Amino acid sequence: MGSSFVFYSPWRQCAEHVPAAPAARAAPRGAATIASVADARVLLVEDDEALRTLLRRVLERAGCAVESARDGAEALRVFDDGARFAAAVLDVGVPPEGALPTLRALRARSAGLAAILISGSPPDDEVRTLLRDGRSAFLSKPFAPADLTRALAALGAGPR
Repeated sequence: MGSSFVFYSPWRQCAEHVPAAPAARAAPRGAATIASVADARVLLVEDDEALRTLLRRVLERAGCAVESARDGAEALRVFDDGARFAAAVLDVGVPPEGALPTLRALRARSAGLAAILISGSPPDDEVRTLLRDGRSAFLSKPFAPADLTRALAALGAGPR
């Protein structure tokens, strides 16, 4: 019996090492999704610095304006600075209390806020209940970058 691993890592294309794209090339899969979230303002709440940096890059490459926070208290401070957010992406286990109390506090300030909860564990009962509201989605780590932009688009998290 063997194991397989999927590793996602940001990379840069160097113009001198990448051939020019053919003129008649089809749009990449997920391009419509990316276009639908371009210019959306997203609050990213993730305590793992490396993952926070990676997710920020994914969102920015999709055209989103991103503010990030490493915990729930910082997320509330960023939110209270006056920027309007279309969506929040929150790690379920973010300190100090987890994503759900943070999300409740964010939605007390902006009831229509879309939310994507991310976790390496399956959703518990409280998260499953929240997912029924039509404004929330769940992504299980690891996930592909396109999964994140598709989830934002599905929640209608366009520009605000």
